[in-house]
Amino acid sequence: GLTPVWREGLAGGWAPLAEVSELKEALRGTGNGGEEDEDGPPTKRQRRIPLDDLPLMHTHTSDQGVLYVFDSVDEDWKASDVYEALLKEDAEVEGALTNVGGGAGASAATSAQGAEEEAALLELAEAANGINPMGMAP
Repeated sequence: GLTPVWREGLAGGWAPLAEVSELKEALRGTGNGGEEDEDGPPTKRQRRIPLDDLPLMHTHTSDQGVLYVFDSVDEDWKASDVYEALLKEDAEVEGALTNVGGGAGASAATSAQGAEEEAALLELAEAANGINPMGMAP
């Protein structure tokens, strides 16, 4: 609410977001980033669409031949292998949630999830920068 936003016709031009009623209402109308609404029921977790079921409009092949997929959950583009890793991770998390019996399994899944996320981020950085993980040009 304290983020400064520009508004034409305003003295000084900048005002805190909480004071700009049009923006405040618009942001409330679009939701609150997937968090639960205090008055309503909890929101259902979004699921990623399997790669084979994605519409063609949600894919793009770069000039370098890398297939990118639009991830509707995170609302950004990901390399197809990163997207597939996230699908696999989501399936493992759902499996862990259905097998609520063990606490040790959940912590192991969390550490595996962190390692997969780190590998996925490294791979994205490589694709974006065109360099290998050691920082040397190809």
